[in-house]
Amino acid sequence: MRCLSVTHAPEKRHPQTDVEEEQSRREKQLAETIRIANVLLEAANIIGSTLDTDLVLERFSELVAEITNLERNIIFLYDPLEHSHKIAAEYNGGIAIGTSFSGEEFGEEFFDIYRSGRATVIDIDDPNLSPATRRTMDSFNAKTGLFVPLVAGERILGSIGMDNPGRRHEFNQREIELASGLAKQAAVAIENSRLYKAQLNIADSLQRSMLPTRIPTIPGAEIGVVYSSATEEAKVGGDFYDIFDLEGKFALIIGDVSGKGIEAASYTSMVKYAMRAHLYLNPTPSYAVTQVNKFVRRQVNHAVFITAFCSIFDPATGVLNFVNAGHPYPCLLDKVVNKCTFLTTNDPAISIIADYEYHEKEVTIGTDNLFVAYTDGVLEARSDAELFGEERLEETLLAFVDEPAQKLADAIIDACLKFSKGRLTDDIALLVMKRV
Repeated sequence: MRCLSVTHAPEKRHPQTDVEEEQSRREKQLAETIRIANVLLEAANIIGSTLDTDLVLERFSELVAEITNLERNIIFLYDPLEHSHKIAAEYNGGIAIGTSFSGEEFGEEFFDIYRSGRATVIDIDDPNLSPATRRTMDSFNAKTGLFVPLVAGERILGSIGMDNPGRRHEFNQREIELASGLAKQAAVAIENSRLYKAQLNIADSLQRSMLPTRIPTIPGAEIGVVYSSATEEAKVGGDFYDIFDLEGKFALIIGDVSGKGIEAASYTSMVKYAMRAHLYLNPTPSYAVTQVNKFVRRQVNHAVFITAFCSIFDPATGVLNFVNAGHPYPCLLDKVVNKCTFLTTNDPAISIIADYEYHEKEVTIGTDNLFVAYTDGVLEARSDAELFGEERLEETLLAFVDEPAQKLADAIIDACLKFSKGRLTDDIALLVMKRV
């Protein structure tokens, strides 16, 4: 009997199936491209949105996990003076932030990464691996890790290590390139934060050095002063106060130079000492402010303006002669009637009008009465869209009217901080004088 074998023809694929698969592949590729683009865009947004180093590192650690899909990453910051590495952020690292490792605990391979400036894959089973690096990898339960340097210009900031704990991972070129790109953005953000803090410290030191180191004793009066820096987001401003003796009378000055940072602080120094010099020559507020206005118009960028309240107090009579150059109106609280009078004037800020002649006014401060001068950070302390304002200032003064001048000044700052939930958006300088 003859057996016939049956041969099955290969199954033909329907052309539509190929098209659908290709379309599905392209859709997945597009979705992945969009996902990566969104991560990189978020990284760019971080650079421009915050100068808080801890927040920057925490967010970048999350983005590394998101862009690589690896289970763990750790950001190390390198201290060249201590020759040490400190954990500054981690994602599923299981090690406390702040943990430090000496240079000896990190093998030569890690420093090769810094020297070359290139991302490197380290395998614990590499026979050429240094004993120190092998011990470090083993202590982290790392089998294969990608380490990417954080470098800003010539500065070595640290590195980002990433892996799947306890398992090997074959890093492809795309993963390495994406991690390296993200590390470059992280380095820019870290360096921006470092430079900002350095500038902030210089400006803050410069500004504080311009505040009086000694407050003179005024017969028959108590003085309270406060200078409070805003939150870091606001940077250092140009707020200042000054109190000094003019042969039995006393200059009381408070002002605010527009702008932020070192430039504002340097202009503040210029204005403060120019005001002092002119008052020593001629102890008349209108003369001093008029001359300072001429000086500023000649010496300072016209885009800068200065508000200032310049006054001379005579303790023998209680008379306060003053000029207000566009500054927030000081408050005179009469304890007898429990009411604040704001000393209103119409003169412009310094540097607004060339050769302007400022007008002087006079007021008498009675016994037990209060005089309070301040910069705009008091009235403009914010709670959402609401301002602290003159009404809350008056309420605070009335609540603490029987307290010593310094305690009253502190109470005003505390009220502003409480109202703004601890986040002042501008610096505050405050001067309180209480006749006793």
